This record gives sequence, structure tokens and C-alpha cells, in this order.
Amino acid sequence: MTTKFTTTVFALILAMQSLNAQVGRVWATIEDQTILPVLVQNQLTSSDSNFNQSIQSLSIFSVTKALPASRIASLRNVYEISCNCNENDLYATLVNQVARLKKIEFAPNYESLSLPNDYNATFTNDYALDLINAEGAWAITKGNSNVVIGISDQNFEINHEELNGKINFYDNTNTANQTHGTAVAILSAGNTNNGVGKSSIGYNSSLSLYRMNYNDVLSASYAGVKVINLSWTSGCSFSQYAQDAINEAYNNGTFVIAAAGNGTTCGGPENLVYPAAYDNVFAVTSIGPQNNHERTIGNASTTHQHNSSVDLSAPGYDVAISSMSGYYLFGNGTSYAAPQVAGTVGLMLAHNPCLTNVEIEAILKISSDKIDDVNPSYVGRIGAGRLNAAAAVEMSKNISVSITNPTCFESANGSIELTINSENTASFQWTNGSQTEDLQDLVAGTYKVEIEFENGCKLWESFTLVQPEAITVNAQITNAVENDGVIDIQITGGTPAYHIIWNNYETQEHIENLSPGFYQVTISDENGCAKTFEYEVQAENTTALIENTEANIQVYPNPSNGNATITWNENAFKKVEIVKENGQLVVQENIGFQNHYEINHLTPGMYFVKLITENNQFQTRKLIVQ
Repeated sequence: MTTKFTTTVFALILAMQSLNAQVGRVWATIEDQTILPVLVQNQLTSSDSNFNQSIQSLSIFSVTKALPASRIASLRNVYEISCNCNENDLYATLVNQVARLKKIEFAPNYESLSLPNDYNATFTNDYALDLINAEGAWAITKGNSNVVIGISDQNFEINHEELNGKINFYDNTNTANQTHGTAVAILSAGNTNNGVGKSSIGYNSSLSLYRMNYNDVLSASYAGVKVINLSWTSGCSFSQYAQDAINEAYNNGTFVIAAAGNGTTCGGPENLVYPAAYDNVFAVTSIGPQNNHERTIGNASTTHQHNSSVDLSAPGYDVAISSMSGYYLFGNGTSYAAPQVAGTVGLMLAHNPCLTNVEIEAILKISSDKIDDVNPSYVGRIGAGRLNAAAAVEMSKNISVSITNPTCFESANGSIELTINSENTASFQWTNGSQTEDLQDLVAGTYKVEIEFENGCKLWESFTLVQPEAITVNAQITNAVENDGVIDIQITGGTPAYHIIWNNYETQEHIENLSPGFYQVTISDENGCAKTFEYEVQAENTTALIENTEANIQVYPNPSNGNATITWNENAFKKVEIVKENGQLVVQENIGFQNHYEINHLTPGMYFVKLITENNQFQTRKLIVQ
């Protein structure tokens, strides 16, 4: 009887037999699934005779999917073939003897990129956070737990005091060494402002913790992780399979950051290290407290990687880290430079969740501090500059706004003009119903807009327009005994300075030597806002004045078209005067023994109608001519 097991099961069984043997591994494409080996009497057996011969001669013990998380058909046909043999022999035999295996490559050899010191330290200051201006970034945003930073690494101490409450995902079957991944995760987004340990640039961001391999990079991407840190190397040569996996994650919207290498990696600091050197990977190398790429300034043998693949520099020498609970030390390695960039990207995405990968890369580079003058021997090989987290977060809001506030109280001449700096086009929905990018003719108030980009991402923004206070006047009036009346005003509101014009052509706040009557002042402010106020200076001696109730003076129609009638019910008035608002006397006539008067042909404006008695007492009415 023939017993068949799944590839995963027999891989686990036979892997136990290989623990103490030399293990070689390659990746290959198997399009014809019928040649996949099965377990027959404890021996892998393939229907392809050449493959079967290679299995026996090379002690091949495992054939498993290399990238099962991929959603690209060609990558789902990639298998990792493992043997108790030299990997060069495995590669050569399969290439030359098994024609039905395609695109054979050496498998990735995953190693962390750290060079930790082995002494404890109390962090009196954290130069790395100071150098990248972490506090400036936190003044803009401390991030939020909805933004998840992925860390692909060896393993993690999930109960570390700096990781408690931060973890969104963790594979609890992971049994690899925990120290390296723990330090990297804490640097990126460990607990901050918790009274212990150290602060982390990612502040309130959450963490998803994955194994150190390309398949887990894909798993993270399809789980919704928008930025992932790879502080490891998979080798020193290009792999099309790995490049395709990186491209898949990148095209799915995940920004991939990798440590560039630690100088001795791949034989020297000028050499390319993978995954950092792949396309669509943002590679980070190290600098020290003085923006120095040489850890020991003047000693070129103390640098980390510098080559054409490097995109940016960040602190990577003598960086404050924690590799296990209660254990705080300084470490060296691009492993510790890269997660500071990842944590910064987490803050950028909190500030603007609609950033694309292209925009993130451009912002990190443009906002960086230029350090070529400090490192003249490495120009063009240490990236665009040194990470400036504050500048990157500030620039990440790719929506700029120009607000014009209303110039006057209750005026409708405000505006909101948006500029969208994005590779994606956008549509707009304002709470006032408008769907245009800009708003005009606005009164003071708060205006909210939903901005939807063509990739489906949405932003909500709110803008408040303010207006000057209304122009108001506090007036002190001294009535006239003869021609000695006084009006003194105090102006508030509007936008100083003020322009003042009275209807008697005075231009001061204080006017005096006034005869009884109506006085009108128009006040204009710096913005041209104008308001008119009217005051009456009364006669101080009113004993002979006919009371309004007795005189019953009426002016009608009011407003008029220039013709109006004045009536009264007493015969005490002897003269009528009509004065325009600017003080011009337009009518002066005797009206003895009459109780009405006809006004004709006045031009538009405001007038004061004055009825005067024999002893020069008077009553005044206002007339508007339209």
C-alpha cells in the first residue's frame, strides 16, 4: 500500500533527519504539479525519473512552497528544495539533470544585521532621537494605533515592557532567537512616555511581528501592513524570485524598508546587500552623532554599507536599544538605522493615510538633512541625506491650503483654496454641498471636506474662517447750551487703523463747539469695512421747547422720492431748515402760522428737518430720500 502525505507534512518529518547534516537549499519553479515528490515508504519519490534520481543521490528531504502567501500564480509555483548536501552540488545537479525544474536559484540565506555591544547603559540622552528631530515630529502627530508597522525579523519578546500593548499580530510558533527582533521592534514603535526604558520614534503606532523571510513580507502586505522593516540580509546576489515577491508587496501598497548592510556584509561596504539592493526597497545606512558615516571619524574601515542602492542615512552607531526585558544597551548596525525610518513613516501615515509609496520615498529624501559636506568621501553612496523625522511628517500632508478670511464683520468674501500634491487625482465633497476643489465668497465659519483619491483612499479636512469683530462705538455726548456741544467716541472692533469722517467734515474722535442737532460719523477700518453711527446733541435749556407729544411732527412719506410733507399740530414754529447729512443747508424758510410744509425735489441722501420756534428752540426729524 502506498501512503501519500502533503508536502508540508513530509518536509517536517524528514527535516528532523537533517538537523546534524549539511543542508543545501535552492528555489525552483515547478509548473507541472504531477512531478511533486510524495512520501513512499519513508522515501521522497517523484514521477519524473531524473528528479527522482536527484532526490536519492543528493538526499533531498523537503520540497515545499517558497512563497505560499503570494497571490501571483508564477510565484505560487516556486518551491524550496532542501537536501543533506552541498548547495552548489544541489544547484548544479538540478540545473543539468532535471529539465522540468525551471529558473533554479540559490535560496535566500536569512541573517540579521546587528553588531550589538555587550554592556548595560543608562540613557541620559538618546542622541538618535535628538538628531532626527523626533520631538518636532511628535509636535505634529504622535501617530495612532490604527497605523501598523510591520517588522520582519528573527523573533520577538512579546512580553517586553516596551512591547506590551503594542502588538497587533505575532506568530506564536516562532522559536528563533528573540533579541535582535525585539530591539528592532522597540526602535520602530516601542512604548513611549511610559516611564521606563526608552522612547521610540513611532510613538503610538502599532506593531505586527513577522518571521524573517520573503513569504512573511507578502503575508504582512496582504494583512494590510503599509510599511514593513527588514533588518536582515538574504544574500549577496540578485534573485528574481525575491525581486518578484518585493514587487508584489510594493504594488499592493506596502512600503518596504531594509538595512543596507554593516560594512563587512557581503565582503565590503561597497558591495550590494539584498534585500536592500532590490528595486522597490528603501535602503538605509548608518551615521553617528555628528552625521558621520565613519563610526570612528577618519577611519574608513569603520563604516557600514555605502553604495548606489542606499536611499537614506539614519543613526546606526551606538544607538540606544533594548534586546530583552530590563536589559538596555547600545548597539551598532544598519539593523537599528532602518527601523527609525519605519517608525517615521508610521507617523507620516498617521498624518496622511493616503500617501502612496512614491510619495513616501520622495518626502523622506526631499525632507532629509544634507550631510555630504560632512562625508565628502561618500557622496552619492549614503543616500539623499540624514533622516529628519519632523520635516518628513510636516511634508507628508500633501494637501496645502490658502485661506482668506472675510475682511469685514458678516461679509462674504472669504475663500479656501486647496492644492493637492499627489500622483492621484481627487474629488471633493464639502459640507456646504460644493464639489469644487476651492470655495469662494465665504462668510466666517467652519468648512469640512471629504477628499477621495482615485485609489479609493479618503481624507477629511476641516478649515475655519474667522472674521473681524463688528465696528462698535462708545460715545460720550455733552449737550449744548449754546454752541458748545461735544461728542467724544471710542472705537473698537474692525481692523485698525481707522478713518473717521463726520457730516460736518471733522475727522477726529473728539469733536466740539457743536450746536444742537444730529451728527453722523462714518468709520472705515484698514480693510475698508465701514459703518455709520448717528448721535444727537440736544439743547440744554428746553423749557420753551414744544414737547414731541404736543407738536406731533410728522414727515411723510419717509423714505421719499425727493418730495415729502411736514405736518405739526401747534402754531409755535416760525421757521423750517433742511440740512443734508454733510452739513449743507438746502432749505431755510419762514412758516409762521402754518401747520404744514411741502418739500420738493431733494436729491437722494439723508436730511435733517428742523422746525424752529421764535426763541430758537427746535425739534428735528430725519428724512431719507431714495
